[in-house]
Amino acid sequence: MVPAAAGAGPPNALLTQATVRLPGPPNGDLALGLEGWQPLGRSAVLGTGAGGGPVVTLRENTSLVSPPFTVPPGGQVLVVRARAASGGVLLAVRARPEDGGPEVVLGEVEPGPAMAPLRLPLPGLEGRAVRIVLDPVAGLGRGVEVGGIGPVEAPVPGWALEAGLPVVGPSAGRRALLAADGPLALRSAPFRPGPGARSLLVRLRGEGLLRADAGAGAVVTRAAAAWRDVRVPVPATGDVRLALRAEPGDGGLALAGLGEVVRAVALTRVRASRAGRGAVVAAVAGPGARGLVVRVRVGGRVAGRGRVGAGGRVAVAVAASGRRGALEVVGDRTRIGTRAAVAIPGPRRRAGA
Repeated sequence: MVPAAAGAGPPNALLTQATVRLPGPPNGDLALGLEGWQPLGRSAVLGTGAGGGPVVTLRENTSLVSPPFTVPPGGQVLVVRARAASGGVLLAVRARPEDGGPEVVLGEVEPGPAMAPLRLPLPGLEGRAVRIVLDPVAGLGRGVEVGGIGPVEAPVPGWALEAGLPVVGPSAGRRALLAADGPLALRSAPFRPGPGARSLLVRLRGEGLLRADAGAGAVVTRAAAAWRDVRVPVPATGDVRLALRAEPGDGGLALAGLGEVVRAVALTRVRASRAGRGAVVAAVAGPGARGLVVRVRVGGRVAGRGRVGAGGRVAVAVAASGRRGALEVVGDRTRIGTRAAVAIPGPRRRAGA
């Protein structure tokens, strides 16, 4: 995976990127018949499906093994197209490594009466050469039609799947990563949070637990019905990978904003000078602070207010009181506020006074 740009959060943290589709096995669509495929059993019949495309009907305890292919980098989900006209059929799907290692169980799916894509996870298989084994578990006389295998999909681009089936969809007004049918674990590509980074935010709602770790201590949080922010600390320096493990309850879990960076605002070049009959408190808060509210307090009272402008510049008009005060930057959800002492000049003395 390509590291994210310096100063950014994890790739696709807001889940705005569309699902990436990657190649599956060669002849995965059966356009060349059974070329490269291996039927294991007595009854694998190539024919034409209801939609006009090629299908293989498996009966009598017959399995089907795909041509070999290398799971592409970033691949998270395998699509299998199948149907069972009479129902009551489970299709067990496994990945058989070409290097001779043990088969990896991808899961069991239950095809419906219409040909449809069925999705299974590919955890930890990026870059490995495998064959896909389709093994129907059917009652006597029942069969399953297979319309092909592929593509490989990445619903959460830029992340490595470690467990579970990632599904992206709406949840309470947000685009979210959904976990419902068992644990879901992903790890982001490396990224460098940049100056002032203190933590990463992950939004969470539903039922169950979330474990999040960015290398500075794991955080375990129980979800609730309303969205809540989970703060995950980050190391002071270096690249970071955000690891998320969702363990859903009966109602499922939804995760949004997968690692928005929380930064501390730093004030520099704080100064105050006379301006007309009053004074101006100025500073630089950095471009990332633009739009934040700023206040000048003198003796516990607000003497002036404004907002951080373009380029992080701050300028607040106050009375020329000749007193010491404090310049405050008010933080928000992803920016931590700060304050600095400032000496405000007194009023100009009139000539001859």
